[in-house]
Amino acid sequence: MGIPGADDLTPLPGPDELYRSPRSQQPRSKINCTAINRRTTSARVPEVVLNSVRADLDSFDYVNLATAMHRVAKLAASPARRAWVVKQPEFLRPTKAVDLNPQNLANFLWAYATLGMRPGPACLAALKARAQSQLPDFTSQGVANMLWALAKLGHLPGKVLLQGCEERAMQVVDDCTPQNVANFLWAYATLGEQLGPACLAALEARALSQPPNFTSQNLANMLWAFATLSHRPGKALLQDCEEQATHSAAEFAPLEVAILLWAYAMLGEQLGPACLAALETRLANFLWAYATLREQLCPACLAALEVRAQSQLPSFTSQGLAMMLWALAKLGHCPGKALLQGCEERAMQVVDDLIPQTVADILWAYATLGEQLSPACLAALEERAQSLLLSFGLPSGRAGSPSASGRQGSGAHCGERKLGPDELLRRQRNQQRRSKVDYYAINRRITRARAPEGLLNIVRLELGSFDYVNLATAMHRVVKLATSPARRAWVVKQPEFLRLTDAIEAQAQGELSFKERHLANILWAFAKLGLVPGSALLQGCEERATRIAADFTPQGLANFLWAYATLGEQLGPACLAALEARALSQLLNFTAQNLTNMLWALAKLGHLPGKALLQGCQERAVDIAADFGPQNVANLLWAYATLGKQLDPACLAALDARALSQLPSFSAQSLANMLWAFAKLGHLPGESLLQGCEAQATRCAGDFTPQNVAIFLWAYAALYKQLGPDCLAALEAQAQSQLPGFTPQNLTNMLVALAKLRHLPGKALLQGCEELASHIAADFIPKDVADFLWAYATLGKQLGPACLAALEAQAHCQLPNFGAQSLAKMQWALAKLGRLPGEALLPERRG
Repeated sequence: MGIPGADDLTPLPGPDELYRSPRSQQPRSKINCTAINRRTTSARVPEVVLNSVRADLDSFDYVNLATAMHRVAKLAASPARRAWVVKQPEFLRPTKAVDLNPQNLANFLWAYATLGMRPGPACLAALKARAQSQLPDFTSQGVANMLWALAKLGHLPGKVLLQGCEERAMQVVDDCTPQNVANFLWAYATLGEQLGPACLAALEARALSQPPNFTSQNLANMLWAFATLSHRPGKALLQDCEEQATHSAAEFAPLEVAILLWAYAMLGEQLGPACLAALETRLANFLWAYATLREQLCPACLAALEVRAQSQLPSFTSQGLAMMLWALAKLGHCPGKALLQGCEERAMQVVDDLIPQTVADILWAYATLGEQLSPACLAALEERAQSLLLSFGLPSGRAGSPSASGRQGSGAHCGERKLGPDELLRRQRNQQRRSKVDYYAINRRITRARAPEGLLNIVRLELGSFDYVNLATAMHRVVKLATSPARRAWVVKQPEFLRLTDAIEAQAQGELSFKERHLANILWAFAKLGLVPGSALLQGCEERATRIAADFTPQGLANFLWAYATLGEQLGPACLAALEARALSQLLNFTAQNLTNMLWALAKLGHLPGKALLQGCQERAVDIAADFGPQNVANLLWAYATLGKQLDPACLAALDARALSQLPSFSAQSLANMLWAFAKLGHLPGESLLQGCEAQATRCAGDFTPQNVAIFLWAYAALYKQLGPDCLAALEAQAQSQLPGFTPQNLTNMLVALAKLRHLPGKALLQGCEELASHIAADFIPKDVADFLWAYATLGKQLGPACLAALEAQAHCQLPNFGAQSLAKMQWALAKLGRLPGEALLPERRG
C-alpha cells in the first residue's frame, strides 16, 4: 500500500477561517457532549486534549470547543510546550463565533493569549462582534479575562466595545475579585485607553474593600495601571496597599518590587519606613536576579535603582548590601562615586553582621569594578574575615568569581569531597550554635517559594543554617518548581544549587539522619534532574533505607525504588529484601501510582520479587483497577512481562476492562508498551480492546516515536492479529517522517513485523530503510543483520548493492557472534534475494 501524496490531503483551515460546528448536521441524541467535556477536563497533558479534538471534533458543540481550547492552554505550562501546541493541526480548528456564550468566548481569547498565538483579523472581528452582542451577560471575570487577553494579544478592540466593557464593569463591580480589578485596569493601561472617572472610582472603591486578598502580582499590576493611567487613588487605598505590601513583602517577585516602587514614585507618594525596610532586600534581589540570569537592565532603570539605593542606604542590611554590589559588578555597571562611598560607609557600620560570603562578595564586587576601598574599610573587613575564618563553609562557587567551581552536566556524578579536621571542627561548632535556629521557619519559607529563583535565594542566604530536613525539602522543592526541561537545565547550573548538592553530599561523611521521606525526596530530585549523586551518598542512602525500611510509606518506597531505577544504580540484596518485606506488609495502602511505580522500578532494576509480593500486587491491582490510568495499566503489564512472570486471568481481565474504558486517554508510549507486554505474556486481548487500540493508534500516530512504531507493529505481529489499512498507512507515514531516529533494533523489528503482517510498505519507506541501514550497518548485531535481510526477502523486495555490501561486511565482522538460527536465517534471505554471499559467510567456512 502506498502513502497518499500531498495532492490527496485536504488542507487544514487557518486561524482566519471560521466554521459552523458540524454538530448542526448530526442528531443531538447521538452525541454525548457532556462525556466529551468530562474527558477534556480530566486530561493532564495537551496531547490528550488534541487527540480528542482529532477524534471527536465532528461531535463537538461550542461548549466542547471552548473547553478544549481553554484546557490545552492551561496544560501547556511552558513556552516550549505552547510553541509546540500552536503548530499542531488540531489546534487550528476554530468554531463559528456565533455559537460562543460569554464565558466560552472569554476562555477562547484567554487561551489564544496564553499560548501567544494571535487569531487572524477575520476571527478577531467575529469574536468582537459576538462579545458586543453578549456584553449584558458577561460576568466580572468574563469581562476582565476578555480585556486582559485582547491587551496581551496587542489588539485594540475599538471604542464601542471598550465603552460597553466599561459600562458592564460598573454594573458588576461588586462581584469583582482582586484579580478581576487588577486585570481590568491593567488591560486599559496596556491598551493606552482611558477609563471614565465613574468607572475608576467604582474600581477603586472595590479595591479598597479587598486589600487583604490582593496577591503581590495583583497589587503591583493595579498600582502600575493607576500610575500609567495618570489616576491618583485616594489616600485610604494607597495606605492599605502600603500595609499589604509591608506584610507580604517576602512574596514579592523582584520585578513586582520595581513596579511598586515605580508606581508610588510616579504617583508622587512616599512609602513609609516600615514598608521600605521590608522591600529593601527585595530591591537587592531584583538586581541579583538580573545579574544571575545574565540579563542587562536598561540605563534608565539602573539609574533609577541607583538613586533609590542611595536614598535608602542607611536601612540596608549586610546581605542586601553585598547582593546589590555583587549584582552591579556582575552587570558591569559601575555606580557613581556617591553610592560607592555610601556602600563603603554602610559596610563598616554593619561589619559585625557580615558572614563569610558577604565579606567575599563585597571585596569581589569592588575588585571587579576596579574601585579602591579605603584603608579603614579594608581593615574592618580583614578583621571580620579573620574572626570568621573557621566559619567559612562550603564553596560558594559564584559564577564569575575567583571561587567559581565547575560541574559536569546531566548524567555526571556529583563531586565528592573529603572533609578535613578543621572542617569537621567547624561543623561541630556550628551544630552547637544551631540550637537557636528556627528550622521550622526556614522550612516554611522553603515550602512557600513559588519559583526556583526564590528558593535558590533562600539557599544562598541561609544554607549555613539548614538542618537535614531543610536540605531535603529544598532539594525536592526546587525540582518541583522547575517544571520544564529548560528550567531544570537552568537550575543545575546555578551556584546556589551546586552549594545545596554539596551540602547534601557532605551529609554522607557521617551516618545519615534522613528519614524515609527525605531519602525518597532527595533521590527523586536527583533522578528528575538526570544527576547521579556521588557513590558515598548513594551508599549512605541505601544503608539508611535498609535500617529504617519499616518506616517507609507506600509512596516513599515507590519513589525510592523509582529513583534508583531511573538513575541506573543497583541496590544491594539486603536493602531490596528489607523494602520488599515492607511493601508486602503495606500492600493494602498502595495506590495505583505507588503500585505500578514500584513494580516498574523492580523490573527496571532486574530484581525478581518473591511470589508472595507478586501475588499480592496482582490482588491489589484487581481491587483498585478502577483507579488505574493508562500509564498505570501499561507499567504494570510491562513490569510483569519484563520479569517474565504471568498474571492471573482475573487480573488480566480487570486490566483489559480498564484499558478499554480509558483508551481515548492512552498516549502513544502507553499504548505501545501495553501491547508489547500482552504479546510477551502470550495474552490475546479481546477483539474490542484490539480494535480500540488500533483506532487510538490511528488517531495519535503523529505522536509515535520510532520505538513506539516498532513495538506496536511487533506486538500485533506476535499476537497474529492483522491491522487495518488506515492504521498501517498512518504508522507507515509516521515511520517515514521519523526514519533518522530509528535504531538498528527498531528498524529491524518494524520491518520484520510488517513482513509477518504481510503488509508491503510503500517504495518511499522501503528506500528510506535501505539507505538508513547502509549508514548504520556498523551498529547492527547479528540478529539485526539476519532480521533485516529476512524481512526484505519475505516481502519480495530487492536491496541495492551498497546496502547488501554494507550488511555483508558487518556480518563478516560479527561472524563469531552469530547463533545457528541467525546464520541460517541470513543465508536463507541472501539466497532468496538471489545474492551469492562471500566465501566467509558460507556454512562450510564458518568457524
